[in-house]
Amino acid sequence: MRYMAELMGRWKTIGDPDSPAPKSEPGMAALVKEIRSTVSQEAQIVKAVFPDPAAVLQVFLQRVFAQVVRHQPLLETES
Repeated sequence: MRYMAELMGRWKTIGDPDSPAPKSEPGMAALVKEIRSTVSQEAQIVKAVFPDPAAVLQVFLQRVFAQVVRHQPLLETES
């Protein structure tokens, strides 16, 4: 229920042009942390296996972000 209360509070401030921008977004922070961890692990493997790791990592990152954008829900609700 706390999540819903926070969400409702955000919706109230979105319509107010004089309200300050949020300092952080927990969902975005968690997503970035997960991506950073995954990319770090995969980068170690790619560097050990491929002769041109930069090209492989570029494609990998493009696919990771495409997948994140494709699967990110518009509005998360508490179960």
